[in-house]
Amino acid sequence: MIVPLATDEAQLIGERIREARKSAGLTQADLAKSLGIAHVQISYYERGEQWPNIQRLMQICKVLGTSPDRILGF
Repeated sequence: MIVPLATDEAQLIGERIREARKSAGLTQADLAKSLGIAHVQISYYERGEQWPNIQRLMQICKVLGTSPDRILGF
């Protein structure tokens, strides 16, 4: 299920996912493969066009070695 967010919030979260991915030395395709999803989905998240559900967010954080707090800006 796709959960839309307010544009500003989604873009900030997407930027944090992108920064964490790059810090981990991964491409969008690498991250997507680790999660078992299409790389275009990572692009949607990073551009703030879609929001990962909580389970997917936890998976992203685990792969990237970061915390949900960091991605969500807490």
